[in-house]
Amino acid sequence: MVVIGLAGVLFYAASCAVLHFGVLSGLEAEQRRYRKLRGIGITAQEAAAQMRRPLRILFFLPHMFSVLISGFFYIYMFSLEVRGSRATGLVVLSALIVSMMLLLLQLVFYLLYARRYTQGMLKMVQLL
Repeated sequence: MVVIGLAGVLFYAASCAVLHFGVLSGLEAEQRRYRKLRGIGITAQEAAAQMRRPLRILFFLPHMFSVLISGFFYIYMFSLEVRGSRATGLVVLSALIVSMMLLLLQLVFYLLYARRYTQGMLKMVQLL
């Protein structure tokens, strides 16, 4: 159980690193875009809202896909198994608990990252 938990933490840390480097790869283009928008009069609040929108998709779309795919997997696996067995309920309950914990971790990471990213970007394009 500890090994599985450690592997989960490692995969989560790796996904956070991939998300971070994915955002950094488009940083220069985003800076140019928001400098142009600053020139036509965008406010800091409007710019921050626009910066967070693609981050939401980037952070939460993979989680939604994993829930969808695992849902299909559980439906298929349980169609092969005897209905009403106690093991089926425990597997579904543990999967839901793990999924909710990962969603909560992803939400916390998103909130912290989005705040830091938007503040840094607003300072770079001189909207703050």
